[in-house]
Amino acid sequence: FIGGGFTGPVEFDTRYHESHITMTYSALITLAILGDDFSRVNKRAVINNLRRLQNEDGSFRAVGFGSETDARFLFCAVAISFMLQDWSGFNIEKAKSFALSVQSHDGGIGLLPGQESHGGPTYCICAALALLGSLDEYPGRDYLERFLINRQIGGFNGRINKPPDTCYTFWVGGALQVLGMQDFIDPDSTREFLLRCEASKYGGGFSKVPDSFPDPLHAHFSICGFSLIKEPGFLPLISVLGMTSRAFQESPFCDGKCANGNVYTPKRSLALEE
Repeated sequence: FIGGGFTGPVEFDTRYHESHITMTYSALITLAILGDDFSRVNKRAVINNLRRLQNEDGSFRAVGFGSETDARFLFCAVAISFMLQDWSGFNIEKAKSFALSVQSHDGGIGLLPGQESHGGPTYCICAALALLGSLDEYPGRDYLERFLINRQIGGFNGRINKPPDTCYTFWVGGALQVLGMQDFIDPDSTREFLLRCEASKYGGGFSKVPDSFPDPLHAHFSICGFSLIKEPGFLPLISVLGMTSRAFQESPFCDGKCANGNVYTPKRSLALEE
């Protein structure tokens, strides 16, 4: 923890480290999952750090001295503010304006305005707007839903005409849950694809595609996928933050308010109601 945010690895001289918005989100969500109450976190320094990371167009960069800018870092800023229950660290209206500017022609969401739709930034913007309390303001909602549902081709892909990849089980499936559409995920084909990506011959874990080497990222998102299809033995997932419902209920922000002042409540799935 250095100067307002959290850094990455500290094997090197930390005098030259700059706090990173993604590492800050990751550190806080990890602390929450482990049951920490944030009493030892310098919350004011973290929130003040967000202020210097917001760009004029409402987007965020990752580090204070300048970096790439896109939807990922907007989500991190919003999630950090929600977890610390302090929305004073950035201009909310500008952040919303940026979030509403990145929908592409096919209904999905790109990293920046005018860029190709992608499952990752689509999740980031859906989750950010949900935590801001502004998800219902999103234009072209039916096109967004269609884009997400069409990403399932057995497993989920992240972009049109791409092969499926286990990580998009969360990025796309998680976005569907945020929208209240979790039950539109086909559990049988999802399960079949994930099990084909289980890397038993390499000692366990999950890979991004079948017959490939496993890694922690794809193992994590595969487990999230089993949770999303309500596989027995897997805890329910709160996709908007990327944690189990049990961890969320025991967190210091379990009754947290969105930027609009309303308590965040996950949307119920619509599929079984129609």
